[in-house]
Amino acid sequence: MLRPPPERALSSLPPSLVNYRWTRVLIVLACFALGLYLANALWQLAIHFSDIIIVFFLAWLLAFILSPLVNTMAGSWGVPRPIGATLVYLLLFLNVGVVLVLVVPLAVDQAAQLIKDVPALIEGFQRWMLFLQAEARGHGVDVDLSSVYSAQDLARQATAASSAVAQQTITLVSGVASALFGLALVVILSFYLVLDGERLLERVQSLIPESLRGEADYFVDSVGRTFGGFLRGTLIVSLLYAIGTAVVMAVAGLQFILLASLFAGIFMIVPFIGPVLAMILPVVLAAQEGPATRVLFVVVALLVLQFLIFNVASPKVMGDSIGMHPMLVFLALLVGIKEAGLAGAIFGVPVVGVVYAMFTYVIRRRRAEARSPEPETAASMPDSHPKTPEALRRLAAALSILRNGQKGTSGGERLHSGD
Repeated sequence: MLRPPPERALSSLPPSLVNYRWTRVLIVLACFALGLYLANALWQLAIHFSDIIIVFFLAWLLAFILSPLVNTMAGSWGVPRPIGATLVYLLLFLNVGVVLVLVVPLAVDQAAQLIKDVPALIEGFQRWMLFLQAEARGHGVDVDLSSVYSAQDLARQATAASSAVAQQTITLVSGVASALFGLALVVILSFYLVLDGERLLERVQSLIPESLRGEADYFVDSVGRTFGGFLRGTLIVSLLYAIGTAVVMAVAGLQFILLASLFAGIFMIVPFIGPVLAMILPVVLAAQEGPATRVLFVVVALLVLQFLIFNVASPKVMGDSIGMHPMLVFLALLVGIKEAGLAGAIFGVPVVGVVYAMFTYVIRRRRAEARSPEPETAASMPDSHPKTPEALRRLAAALSILRNGQKGTSGGERLHSGD
């Protein structure tokens, strides 16, 4: 049986169908280019109003953290929402007051004492570098660490760091008034968001067309799951690591426990590089204050603590809130650091997580629509019956090609039989 060549099979397809596919490709490319242009325009607009956006973002962030507690009081305990929000903020102010009265002065005193002990820390660091160099040469590894533990270089770096800290302190003191005003504005806005956040969200959702309600609801759920899970989980993990660091340093008999544990908890907020930075100060203090066994104990204890935090506590606290590949998380971290510094390192991962969740949702929905399109979608296709699905229309085109091929074959056979 003779079959029609591929050129004949393709030529038998309706031209409108081929043109429609190319038109759809061009439309997708044009929409992509337009999306990039609009994203750049929105980014420039956001930079122009960055100070206002930061205030509202911090207010939303504070309300986002406190809303679950207010919702629990209003839903499970039957407390009216205004009273519950007021109690939660009073509790927040009480905790902040306790921190300002008890923790901050002690941390400042320890920081001042630590600055005075910088020469001793440098001496301890030099002693450890000499010890490591001697151990390496004793095992047949010829290494010179003099450039690392050079007293002049360390002193110059310490002086530069002290000058930078002093300049930042002066800048911080000069901006205390504006910072207090911004903090008060953030607290007030967050209080109103806690009170009327759900009502405001319902009003915004009522303005969205019915056809886009699914995407809007999924976006809100993605923000709550990804951003909220990452943020609350990171704060809990940081608190657990700070407490664990304080316990390890107390057992080792080290000084500056409060200051080192605070820095360790703050560094743990930063993904990837945070755990390494969180170990530096306790290990340096152990190297300055004690023998090698104490340093080894601190290093091993902190490594075990990080292992328990990342493999036991963190999965239970965060779960699969992000749901991204580690390489994508690392890329989000690098982009966040480049664009927004420390804030980008902290918030870049959850923001990209929300975008990634929405992107995967759109892709899955498009694939589902391609497998089983709606009747309206089939009616919009050219040369198709209003009630004919896409798969049946393609099958009909294939059967038409097959019938044409069979007709050509039967005609050829009749000619051969006539001969």
